[in-house]
Amino acid sequence: MTALTDLLGWARAQLGKPYVWGGTGPDGYDCSGYTQGAFHSIGVDIPRTSQEQRNAGVGVSLDQIQPGDLVTFTYPDSGGNPGPGNHVAIYAGGGQVLEAARSGVPIRIAPLNTRAVDRVRRVLGTAGSGGADAPSPAAANVDGTVSTAGLQQAGYDAALDLTPWGIPLNPFKLPGWLAGKLGGSGGLLGHGMTDALGAVALAVLGVAVGGGLVLLGGYITTKPLNDAASEKLAQLPVP
Repeated sequence: MTALTDLLGWARAQLGKPYVWGGTGPDGYDCSGYTQGAFHSIGVDIPRTSQEQRNAGVGVSLDQIQPGDLVTFTYPDSGGNPGPGNHVAIYAGGGQVLEAARSGVPIRIAPLNTRAVDRVRRVLGTAGSGGADAPSPAAANVDGTVSTAGLQQAGYDAALDLTPWGIPLNPFKLPGWLAGKLGGSGGLLGHGMTDALGAVALAVLGVAVGGGLVLLGGYITTKPLNDAASEKLAQLPVP
């Protein structure tokens, strides 16, 4: 069996599993966790987020796309993750991709939305891919048309890179990003776990800061009244 066969076999074996925000498996994945897991299954490490994955391997033109290529997409209406490259999938051949699309949609095979393609990146058979076999060419769309049915939606979406190190803009992704930098592709506890812990930590911090602001506001509001009352008490004659 070739690396391509193993890659696509692993990706297909995950079909039907749920989309999980920040998920890296094995029970569920987000878009980049799914693609990272597929390549990890054949011993090839790629970055964690879709914005980092858009620089993995080497770039090829859309008309040269092959099965096993990474495809990043840009969806401007994806809320807090405007792109570019806020979604990623694996090209399966025949004008279709394997993807973890969005919450509520199980991992699936979907038509390749050529109008939203950001980049095509070839990882198999490139330097640093462990000598993986290069796949044979295949057309982007078998019938030469652009499909508009079942278009991918932005999933976990990597956040915008703010620095050359790829620090994500989304604060909930900072723990997983840091874990990946410290502990390799899987992170110290796994990206899903560290992202979850990060969300809890940020929520606790938000509650603490919010509570502090409420107390400060109450103090500022009542201080003049308390001061006025103290002045009146001080003016009362001593019995």
